[in-house]
Amino acid sequence: MHTRHFVAWGFLLGLVALLVPACAVTVDNAESEAEEATAQVWQKIEAPIDVTARFMCKGLDAVECMIRCADQGTACKPRQKHPKKAGAGDGDLYACRTSPPRSCDYRYANGDRCFFFKNPDYNWCVY
Repeated sequence: MHTRHFVAWGFLLGLVALLVPACAVTVDNAESEAEEATAQVWQKIEAPIDVTARFMCKGLDAVECMIRCADQGTACKPRQKHPKKAGAGDGDLYACRTSPPRSCDYRYANGDRCFFFKNPDYNWCVY
């Protein structure tokens, strides 16, 4: 009876010993791939971001803001769906970044602000 338990436990511990290194390698690869993808996005931005090169649409409605941003060289939609929260609805354009990386900046009814960057394409929200 004891021999049977010894063999069964020995077999199970042997399997665990084989699987643990494989799991550790998978996690390491996933983290390094995510870090590499992030590094590639930031490498596409060749110059530091000039935070002053931004057009604020103070006192303008979203359509007029879209027109002014286009005049500044940044094409934006007047309204944009929230990229992270489906129930937040559409946000109004309130500003645009006019130097690389160009962006369209939207405000949502729930108070969120989202920035839609172009080249590289990604978005970032402040809740």
